[in-house]
Amino acid sequence: MNSIVLSLGNLEKESLSLAKKVEADFSPDLVVYIARGGYLIGETVAGYFNVDNIGIHAEREGGKLKELISPILKCLPQSIKLSLRKIELASGVHKEYKERKIYWDNSDVCLRVLKNKKNILVVDDSVDTGYSMISVLHEIRREVGENVVIKTAAINCWSKSFSIIKTDFFSYEDTIIQTPMSKDSKEYSIFEELYSNRKGI
Repeated sequence: MNSIVLSLGNLEKESLSLAKKVEADFSPDLVVYIARGGYLIGETVAGYFNVDNIGIHAEREGGKLKELISPILKCLPQSIKLSLRKIELASGVHKEYKERKIYWDNSDVCLRVLKNKKNILVVDDSVDTGYSMISVLHEIRREVGENVVIKTAAINCWSKSFSIIKTDFFSYEDTIIQTPMSKDSKEYSIFEELYSNRKGI
């Protein structure tokens, strides 16, 4: 199983590379990032296309334990963190909780921005099972109707998600990625500050 660790600088480069892949086939007039993991990617991709970037949340049950132990995980050597991530992915815990609680980052603003958009790109850091992405797409489709083109993009996509959803653009397949958005990243506190100071849309 491949793995990569992306710093803030490397994540920006990967996000620009992803934007160029999108550009070859699609020209979005809005980027929707799946919070929180897709935020920095969405910012870079939206900046590349000079369009708005809005957030949507897809929360699943079962994430509380990871949140509680994240301070411990941060102190572990990278090799152990990767081993634990492999165990997590192989355990099927992500398949256990298919339902997602979907809500907009700032619903009044986001729903206003959505109006009159024709080409929407939804971005995330990694599409693991596909359940978050498919839930988000259903919610966006409910708001915008059938005449809008919606495409999806992620830095990484797991092949096991292909039976749930086809991710249109991705850079890596079946790769564990650690980004500054990962709670065990040494740059997580920087990401937290960037995220808390994000724009209102």
